[in-house]
Amino acid sequence: MKISWLLHLHQPSFQDPEVVASISNSSYRPLLAILQRHPAFHVTLDISGTLIKWWSDSPEYADILNSLRELIGRGQVEVTGGGWCHPVLPLLPEAEIKRQIELQEDCLRHNGLCHVSPKGRLRGFFPPELAINDTVICILNEKKYDWVLVDEVAALGKSHFLSLPSTATKVIVRDRGASLAVAFGYAQNIAGFKNLIDAYGRFSDQLVLALDGETFGHHWTEGVNFLEAVAALNYEYLTISELASVVDFTATTAIAECSWGTTDAGLKAGVLYPHWQREGNAIHALQWELIGLAINVVEKSELIRNGIRINPNLEIDKNRSLLDRALNSDQFWWASRDPYWSPDMVQRGAELLLSVVGSTNDGIAKVKAQDIYNKIVNLLDSGSSPE
Repeated sequence: MKISWLLHLHQPSFQDPEVVASISNSSYRPLLAILQRHPAFHVTLDISGTLIKWWSDSPEYADILNSLRELIGRGQVEVTGGGWCHPVLPLLPEAEIKRQIELQEDCLRHNGLCHVSPKGRLRGFFPPELAINDTVICILNEKKYDWVLVDEVAALGKSHFLSLPSTATKVIVRDRGASLAVAFGYAQNIAGFKNLIDAYGRFSDQLVLALDGETFGHHWTEGVNFLEAVAALNYEYLTISELASVVDFTATTAIAECSWGTTDAGLKAGVLYPHWQREGNAIHALQWELIGLAINVVEKSELIRNGIRINPNLEIDKNRSLLDRALNSDQFWWASRDPYWSPDMVQRGAELLLSVVGSTNDGIAKVKAQDIYNKIVNLLDSGSSPE
């Protein structure tokens, strides 16, 4: 059995420093130590740009970055492209999607974490929240990514290794049931994990597991010991790019727009982003209104003589830099109550967006942004459900 692990690591820019330190100690460092001890255990990592910034801004995390560079250098770990601040890409304007992808590429290269193909580019892409649509696929194809990971619901029951017409970027599907079994279910012990592999092995000799890296050690304390035992098992562990080089891809005409939160029933009903843009969730509606306003004022501030826009990759001013951090998906997740609810994290996200508008000279927009922010805070203070 060929098994590919993709572990997703992320902390938002407005996370508590103590939380970043705690998770680095309970999860990230143990994960890297396991990889160091088991060189045959190959994995693919997605690491958000905001988490990398936490690490690169403080010398106390130098060991993490150095371990990652060593593992990447020996071909045991590959790091994917993604969205720098962990945004829900399909819900953003195309220009912001491209910018987030490019910021992440620059971040990985700047920090020496860029696992590249022989052609000198990133090979794989992990869309935050596994949120995907045709626009994102087209952008990835333009940027010559070899593959993108999507959730099982996107495949509409088709093969887990797909190629799209007129698109060089291949689609690789995570095995949702198997991933959830490891993260939350019956496969959280070695006997259960072996049974899982045997069950899937009746139908295929490849398995793609994708889940949060924080599962091991942070969410699940004993998960570190479990992962160490898994790494020692006699399976063929491949990075996703290594797996992609040995499988056959099945042609398909389309994949479905969705996220990891989309269910089959939700897909039919058009509920594609239940944790981030749920109809009837008053806070979600206000958050997206505030994001739209922030994007609009930043775009206006970037217009210069003769209507020519400043190249945001060359001239990043204060409000643009704030916006880059403010588009994260975390604020919506914590407002969803599906199942989690954190007024503090919601308010931090709203404060960041308010500061984006406040850093511009648009007085009308500032008044509107303050009004939206006040409505969000009032809903949080009321203690009532966001729906």
